[in-house]
Amino acid sequence: MKLTTKIQKTNYSKLLAACNIANLNKEETAVLLGNAWVETQFSFYRENLNYSQIGLVRTWPSRFKMRPELAEELAHRPIAIANTVYANKLGNGDKATNDGWTYRGLGPMQITGAVTYKNVYQMHVLMYKAGLTTAAYPTSPRLYSAANHAEVTAIAYWLAYVRSPKWQVSAITDIENTDNIRSLCYKINKGGLKMDERVATTLAVYSII
Repeated sequence: MKLTTKIQKTNYSKLLAACNIANLNKEETAVLLGNAWVETQFSFYRENLNYSQIGLVRTWPSRFKMRPELAEELAHRPIAIANTVYANKLGNGDKATNDGWTYRGLGPMQITGAVTYKNVYQMHVLMYKAGLTTAAYPTSPRLYSAANHAEVTAIAYWLAYVRSPKWQVSAITDIENTDNIRSLCYKINKGGLKMDERVATTLAVYSII
């Protein structure tokens, strides 16, 4: 099955509509949707973290490969896993704060960590006041939910981290230049994971929106 056909069979209409309301151009929208496809395929909007012992070792080898007993203890305990692997990073507190679980991956772009949630929240407030989203913001970033805020968190992340002046990245206009696509994808996934897939999906999305 062609990639474009696979994408067309998914429900990306809400995210596309959110991009249009936020005045993202076609190129930006293609990059955002392309990366969202790689991250979640527009379906799993809240990080599950229900890993088996083997899954923990494969996903976080540096943490669990030499500690199989810890992986065995945490297996299929999503809250405990989140509070272990995300503790004391991305602005989160230690295990006792429950920040790892509260600020686990959310939305099409899987925003993760207290600092990211805070920055996305601040952008969401600005977007709402400027009429760039119809999704009302909660009283706190801790109250973000997949049901009500999935799409807007993706747009707010784009505006805060990808198009932000601090990165000096503006909207791309030459979609055929894959270097342009890659430069934006690296702002979304700094490790460059699945980069070829991100580029291919971006081009596929561009051809159908």
